Amino acid sequence: MNPTVLLNILYAPLSYAHVDHQSVEGVDLAQMPASAANQKLIDLHGLPTGLDPSADLDQDAERCLDHWARLPRISFLMGVQRLRTALIEERCYLSLDPSSQRFLCLPLRTPQVASGDWPMNHDGLVSVGLASLAPVLRRLPSSFRARLPLLFPRAIDPWLRALVEEKPNRQSDWLPLLFSFAIAHATHEPATASQDTRH
Repeated sequence: MNPTVLLNILYAPLSYAHVDHQSVEGVDLAQMPASAANQKLIDLHGLPTGLDPSADLDQDAERCLDHWARLPRISFLMGVQRLRTALIEERCYLSLDPSSQRFLCLPLRTPQVASGDWPMNHDGLVSVGLASLAPVLRRLPSSFRARLPLLFPRAIDPWLRALVEEKPNRQSDWLPLLFSFAIAHATHEPATASQDTRH
């Protein structure tokens, strides 16, 4: 594992923080010196900065760290596949950006999630994807798990914190093939600045 990647996640949270977390008490952190803004986020959220050199990361956990800043997009894409049937039946796929529509059409045998438990919007799709990622996210060292909420909108924060601590359930079965396809798609075909089902 590249130490630079780990150190950037630990000490440069502003570089990947969702826009919801880039303003503190009316102050735009992006307008501050990077070192001061990063320390502000670390202090505000009480983020641990220790790095256990003996931490035994499996391959999937390492991939999460390698693609840390892309985890929101990866989660979204995984949610798109897991809610594919509902997105098509309810015609919500029309609100997806073109890249996400192409991912929706991949002929993967992805187990489908019942749509009634999830809002058919951006945060709902991300949440479904996170539920699928949960088995790996739970295996991350605590210093990295503590930083996960910074990647996502505040609306997801309470649910995400509970998710990574709870025991596995039937909706969080690990889907390594879907994870690999989502990483590849997010890496080589980023989302366009369009609809992305944010209604």
